[in-house]
Amino acid sequence: MNILKVLKSIKYGINGLVLLIKSENNFQFHFIFGTIVLLMAYLFDIALSEFLWILSCIFLMFSAEAFNTAIEKICNKISLEKDHQIGIIKDISAGGVLLIAIFSICVGLLIFIPKIISIF
Repeated sequence: MNILKVLKSIKYGINGLVLLIKSENNFQFHFIFGTIVLLMAYLFDIALSEFLWILSCIFLMFSAEAFNTAIEKICNKISLEKDHQIGIIKDISAGGVLLIAIFSICVGLLIFIPKIISIF
């Protein structure tokens, strides 16, 4: 195993994350919302298994948004003109993000609603 290649790959990955956080509005939204959810998890003192579900959803969402952004950028590089096929590709990619968002919302509701109800 070549450690320098691994370190270079990590550097590229960190660069990609920095670019996402700095320039992508949807990623910024998910980053802020993920931080709020982690704060709620701490405040409600959720169980480790619940925390793992929450953490998994957050990182699935980040990953989906990163892949969606990459697909959009590739599509925009291929053609700046309106293209029906590229529109379909972008819509399908956005649909994948939406599926993970819906799943994440369901997980969050299942975990947090009982805890919120128990307060009242």
